[in-house]
Amino acid sequence: MEKENGKTSPDFFEKRQLLESRRFRDKRDLLEAILLDGKEYTMEEVEQRIDDYRKGKV
Repeated sequence: MEKENGKTSPDFFEKRQLLESRRFRDKRDLLEAILLDGKEYTMEEVEQRIDDYRKGKV
């Protein structure tokens, strides 16, 4: 993480990296469906997309 103006900027991850992560290993099929190839996401964005999908907001 880089610091900008004293604040920590979020880390961004590609879909491939997220699919390979231990954090989301039980959600790989879901991530494959809801994330776009070539786009980068923060962990918070991914968690929000998962929550939205499960609540039927997709």
